[in-house]
Amino acid sequence: MGFGLHTTSQCLHKNDTGRPTSLAVMNAQAAISAVPESIDKHHRGEKEYLLEGREMAKK
Repeated sequence: MGFGLHTTSQCLHKNDTGRPTSLAVMNAQAAISAVPESIDKHHRGEKEYLLEGREMAKK
């Protein structure tokens, strides 16, 4: 892509039409759907941590 270093191995995730194959699409969708869950867990942990901090401050 521009530099002439674009090899066929980089194109294996695409089919003849140049569109991503269903496998690539499924992988992308799986990655996208996994993100909100981890963010949610992170924030839940953060809130619990903050609440614990407030409890400690009261003592």
